[in-house]
Amino acid sequence: MRPIARTVLLSLVVSLGVIALAEESWAAFAGGSRLLFYYTQRSIVNPAAAPGSAATIVGITNQSFDTAVKVRVNIFNGSTCANFGPVTFDLSPRRTLRLNVGTEVTAAGFPEGWVDVYAVNAGGLPIRWDQLAGKGTILDFGGANTAAVTYEAAGLFSDDPNRTVGADTQGSLISNTSHINTFGMTEGTVEFWAPGGSFGIGDRLIVIPVSAIPGTAPAATSINSDWFKTDETQTLNDQAINTTCMVASSLASLHPAFATNYPNTDGVADGGNLSLLSLTNKGFVGALAEFGTAPVALLTVSPIQQLLGGGEETHE
Repeated sequence: MRPIARTVLLSLVVSLGVIALAEESWAAFAGGSRLLFYYTQRSIVNPAAAPGSAATIVGITNQSFDTAVKVRVNIFNGSTCANFGPVTFDLSPRRTLRLNVGTEVTAAGFPEGWVDVYAVNAGGLPIRWDQLAGKGTILDFGGANTAAVTYEAAGLFSDDPNRTVGADTQGSLISNTSHINTFGMTEGTVEFWAPGGSFGIGDRLIVIPVSAIPGTAPAATSINSDWFKTDETQTLNDQAINTTCMVASSLASLHPAFATNYPNTDGVADGGNLSLLSLTNKGFVGALAEFGTAPVALLTVSPIQQLLGGGEETHE
């Protein structure tokens, strides 16, 4: 895509928020005191493309009708956990702040990763503010045609046990960052189509470990995976996925026997589902990005859906 045309398209997304081919929740439908967004500045449709072949815009909304709040934004490199930030923004009631990740960090230094957003007080300490919501938009310029997708941010609550009763404690400090209400999920699953075939199906699994304290990097993570075909046949079980940061990988790259077990014959029964379990950090959030390159570029983001644990109010 020509640079001028790309700039115009980005401007339209930032100002109008209307460019999308699919919109699916990938982690949580509700808002929270903390939001986690996946971002990429490198094409998912064409993994060989250079940094700058994709763009991500995140939208952060203060859903309060009458009270302003401060939010801090940290951007992490998904491979190294390098951290940019925090940058603090003031959000008036009902305001939505849109940030193009590429205006904050370079594509070369931060090609892919996640954005950690959390409410803070005047001193920069995390507070209970379960009124944040967000949506991300990915524009992928790596294929013959531009692909676009929107997704909801993962919303994580504070430790406030009375948040459903009223907003009387909103704005107070989060006293217990180890409380189950601040967790992501510990076990989840996602369905997938077999890669390849006449539609050129591809995928990218995204798993973001939830760090103990907002704005910090997670500890090294071990994720157990179990793979099942659509007919319930278990093919690859108890496979450990170990990462020092975020998981961002095609499904085929996670196990050498994947291609043999999940060939694509263009049949509706091709593919299966993947079950993930992690007891490190405060669980995880994530999604599976799937796309087709023929006849046109299409991109979708499907959530990893919670199975067990992970906090009763994360609504996975």
